[in-house]
Parts: sequence; structure tokens; C-alpha cells
Amino acid sequence: MLELIQEERMNFGVDVNNFISIHFEDLCNVHPLNAMAMHGELLQRAE
Repeated sequence: MLELIQEERMNFGVDVNNFISIHFEDLCNVHPLNAMAMHGELLQRAE
């Protein structure tokens, strides 16, 4: 479903580099367990 939303946004001119996605079922992404950790993760990925 996320891929469909990304495709739709790209059709409206949003650059693919403006997307940040985190797959929470992947155990490699288990570290952002609270709001502060998630905020830090998003800031790091946005750089």
C-alpha cells in the first residue's frame, strides 16, 4: 500500500528523495521505540 501512495505522490511531482519509510516488521528497525527516538531517526534520515 505504501508503494501505491508513493507512486501517486510521484505522479503529482513529489521527488522520490522526499520519502522516508520505515518497515517496522523488520527487526533491524526495532530501535525507534519511543517518540524521541523516532524523531531522531527521522531527522537523521532527512539529512
